[in-house]
Amino acid sequence: MDIASRLKLNVKTVGTHREHLMQKLDTRSLAGLTKFAIREGVTLLKE
Repeated sequence: MDIASRLKLNVKTVGTHREHLMQKLDTRSLAGLTKFAIREGVTLLKE
């Protein structure tokens, strides 16, 4: 929900985009999507 509010988008829209990304990246889990984002420098791992 935080992402949706920051981008001023509907929560369902963000979920749809996430699902499309997961399909394109051939991952079936949020953990896999997160690992990809960290590996590619899209996001950072907070300690």
